[in-house]
Amino acid sequence: MTAWTFANDDEVLGTLVVANGTIYFGSLAGTLYAVNVKTRGKIPANDALTDPGM
Repeated sequence: MTAWTFANDDEVLGTLVVANGTIYFGSLAGTLYAVNVKTRGKIPANDALTDPGM
């Protein structure tokens, strides 16, 4: 059963990684995505690379 989907530019490459409420994955087109688990919205690249724990 699929809970929800997210449109991306190509097939997902590798395994999804979930950390601190964000899902990270890459596509075969070479795009890295960061998606907020709660809102299911794409996170801007500058925000996705910032670790609030540091």
